[in-house]
Amino acid sequence: MKTAPLPANEVQRLHALHRLDLLDTEPEPAFDDLTMLASQICEMPIALVSLVDAERQWFKSRCGLQASETSRDVSMCAHAFNEQGGLLVVPDTWLDERFADSPLVVGEPHIRFYGGVVLWSPDGLPLGALCVIDHRPSTLDASQQRALKALARQAEAQMHLRLRVRELRETTLALQRQKSLLMQQHHALEERCEQLAVEARVDALTGVGSRRDADHRLGDEFRVALTLNLPLSVALIDIDRFKQVNDTYGHARGDEMLRQVARKLASELRSDDYLARFGGEEFVVMLPNTPAELARKISERLRRAVETGPWQAPDELTVSIGFACADAHAASIDALIAAADAALYRAKDNGRNRVEAATDTTPGSPGECLVER
Repeated sequence: MKTAPLPANEVQRLHALHRLDLLDTEPEPAFDDLTMLASQICEMPIALVSLVDAERQWFKSRCGLQASETSRDVSMCAHAFNEQGGLLVVPDTWLDERFADSPLVVGEPHIRFYGGVVLWSPDGLPLGALCVIDHRPSTLDASQQRALKALARQAEAQMHLRLRVRELRETTLALQRQKSLLMQQHHALEERCEQLAVEARVDALTGVGSRRDADHRLGDEFRVALTLNLPLSVALIDIDRFKQVNDTYGHARGDEMLRQVARKLASELRSDDYLARFGGEEFVVMLPNTPAELARKISERLRRAVETGPWQAPDELTVSIGFACADAHAASIDALIAAADAALYRAKDNGRNRVEAATDTTPGSPGECLVER
């Protein structure tokens, strides 16, 4: 027997065949109905849906035949690939030199007649054939040939549907993977945004509020105090002679001192109070619902806490504090901070390690709320 030559596009053809996921699958009525009809219409005892693999031809559906596959080198369906129009009709295999000595002709199933229509992939690649077989010489009339081709188109449609289902499944899986990846990225971005938000709110060195956070918190609390007609006090705290600490003990020791002072100040504050690093060695304390008299007491407590330490190096460490209090008639949060800052400078000028209150008595200005004059 002459083996059918390999198609020029054999690699692509096999790839298309394997993508169908039909090889070695269970029988399906959609294909079995077609072979039954082909057998009846063409009046042949055997009808097959054959798929030609690299080394074998495997029968997706078979009517009138027990074998599930044969080797490819005896495949008649493979010869149909080279026929014009994809139709191969062999009236008598004994008289065709291509098949006369085929094991399928001289032995079981004793093929004398073969008629097959090629099954094509969506890209026009030959995958196999829908064929009918008889044990005696025969032929197909024009109506039977048309019917066999129509049934072959239905077999192709089933194959193409299988391919579309696979592609849809792959697309769905790819979309699910993409969705999972996007969710992971979204989660990572949310975490990063939360981290950045925390970093924006927290001073990286001392762990207390940052300058940016302080600006927001002070502004918000000022508006609340203004709306509810509540006193609001602000204290600015500056570490005395901090430059000397840096110059004498180094910046690393200076940074550690800032952290220790921040912890010391935080430990002396009430739960509603707010502490932030305002810049350099300066801190700001917001004291909600706190009149000037109480603000002075709290400021003194903070000053003494720092003064008493204990500190490893230097042996002594002090802070200067200026505070101001605003009532509902205060001009702005900026004016309140400016008044506290002026009080802080006065504390520095008056010898450091002391608390000074704002003394601005201009109506509607910071310091008007029970400040000492």
